[in-house]
Amino acid sequence: MSSFAGWSLFKKFMVISSKGFAKVADRSPCKVHKKMKSILGDETIEVTKLGSGDLIIELKSKDQATKLGAIATFVDIPVTVSPHKSLNSSKGVIRSRDLR
Repeated sequence: MSSFAGWSLFKKFMVISSKGFAKVADRSPCKVHKKMKSILGDETIEVTKLGSGDLIIELKSKDQATKLGAIATFVDIPVTVSPHKSLNSSKGVIRSRDLR
């Protein structure tokens, strides 16, 4: 049995972007928190505000990713939800003396 069998692969970092002029990040943090709880449940999540007016959401489960991906409006603003371009991957160099 593979050691990866129990892993649940999903995009952990998602970005909520506004479609119009109103920015999601300009809304009250209390409203944002309340709406996140209603969509994703009580499990603790991390929300970071970007200078562009978007929000980065750090998710805990595949179920949360599915729920967040299904929304079309957030705090009365039309939005798009997409995976973050760089935070969902890692890059590195593997070195071995045996491969020289």
